[in-house]
Amino acid sequence: VAVGTTRTPRSVIVLTDFDGPFDMAPLLQAAKLLRARQHSLTFVAPNADSLMPAPSSDLETNLRRVYAMQERRRLQEARTALGNVGAVVLHYSLRDGAASVLRRVGALRRVA
Repeated sequence: VAVGTTRTPRSVIVLTDFDGPFDMAPLLQAAKLLRARQHSLTFVAPNADSLMPAPSSDLETNLRRVYAMQERRRLQEARTALGNVGAVVLHYSLRDGAASVLRRVGALRRVA
């Protein structure tokens, strides 16, 4: 994450699904640094199921249920770890739309 050399607090927004094996330590270290410099940090994670067409079989429905449980677990782990350093993790559905997500981020900035 690069925010330049400015001393003016900025809002950093990261779009991610927190999927795949990765080491959270470097991300937490970068988040701590950003927060220590008074930048606001928001992670926006899409709801993967909302990006998919309707399931076409019972097998697909069951697989999606399993994937949804994994997604909720990853999201909760990210919220806990990143929340401890002052970052915010938002979860959105495709039905929410980009404008809705940006309004939520904007509301967080005004509160922070």
